[in-house]
Amino acid sequence: MKKIVSLILLGMVIVACQNLNPIDPPEELEALDRLGTFIDTTFYADTAYFQLDKFVNTENSTVLSVGSFQGFQASIFMRFTRMPIDSGATYDSVYVILYHRHAFPEGGNDLTLMVSELTEEWPDSVNSFPEFHNYQPGSAFYTFHLTNDDTGLVVIPIDVEVFNRWVEAGEDNFGLIIKAQYDDNGFIKEFHNFYSEDPENWPKLVYRTVLDTTIEHDTTNIGIASTVFDYDFENPQNIFEMARAKKELLLASGIASRVIVKFDALKSIPVNSLIYKADMQFELNDEDFFDPGFTNRLNNDEHAHSYYLRWITSISEDGSQILVDSSFANSSYYSYTLYKDDNIIHFFNEDDQVRFGKGYLQGYLNGTYDSVWFYLQFVNEYQDLAIRRIRTLEENGIRLRVYYYHVQNEGF
Repeated sequence: MKKIVSLILLGMVIVACQNLNPIDPPEELEALDRLGTFIDTTFYADTAYFQLDKFVNTENSTVLSVGSFQGFQASIFMRFTRMPIDSGATYDSVYVILYHRHAFPEGGNDLTLMVSELTEEWPDSVNSFPEFHNYQPGSAFYTFHLTNDDTGLVVIPIDVEVFNRWVEAGEDNFGLIIKAQYDDNGFIKEFHNFYSEDPENWPKLVYRTVLDTTIEHDTTNIGIASTVFDYDFENPQNIFEMARAKKELLLASGIASRVIVKFDALKSIPVNSLIYKADMQFELNDEDFFDPGFTNRLNNDEHAHSYYLRWITSISEDGSQILVDSSFANSSYYSYTLYKDDNIIHFFNEDDQVRFGKGYLQGYLNGTYDSVWFYLQFVNEYQDLAIRRIRTLEENGIRLRVYYYHVQNEGF
């Protein structure tokens, strides 16, 4: 019978040898069967925390978000860049049309949305600039209401004087802002953006042109729009401080939260080992932040459950400054993506587990890499608002399962 050892480590401490189930080595390692021991080991992270970025660039998102819920607010900045150029024409019957994509959570109070003209220049990456957060525009020229189950298109009448100023400015017009009245029990409404998959769902500007005796109806869907995400960080009951107090970890998009994790116990793997595969696992906590009777209402299941895992090459003593290995972003071989499977974020298919094990972990044992720190973030953290909760270290919420062959030196 083959000799099988299963180890479970917490930090630098070996807790016990457990789960001594016979495991056959993979075919490619069968030749080494008499030279060592095939080991199935689970390590638990010894250090983990999350780091916030309040100003991610949302300009390339396919989603436009607006609304208010549990301290979060989302506002839409939008301008159409293709304006009519008919000399002597007049315009009326001007509308902006938005196409429904999603709304969350279910229920919630009706949203009161206010549409105002913007009177100053704003960049495409407006969410990256602090001065446009908690933005207070001038008086609204249109106010309307939405319920959570509204799935039809939204038609916003545009004041003709506002439109005339856009026409005069051409592509340099300042556009408009759609802002929600604050309501902690509202919801977040999502529309298609200009970068959405189907151009038929892009925001549209429709208007009637009157030139001499000719009347024409025109439409353009060429423009720029971005969401600005705000959160009440001053509230002592804000979810980020609540999570820190519980030593919980948060992954978030819109207002980005990234998880930094350390596996110091990797140093205990003997250098004369051959890594077969490895699976990084993050266990989700699906309870709501404020009412455990609900599932997490900020989860936003429409946001894809895909996450980048990066290797951290250096980190400051206080953990605030990190440097991520660029090869993880620039090389498909070293670009690792994790997915949700049941209630675990991990390497969903075995090919990726083998690639991670033979790529990073074997490289660490061989001295190519010298860090045991990792970094997890949403693939599309600029897309829309989504918050995922990860269980604490005390709950063994972050673990690394490694399959390797410990080769005896005298076997060579």
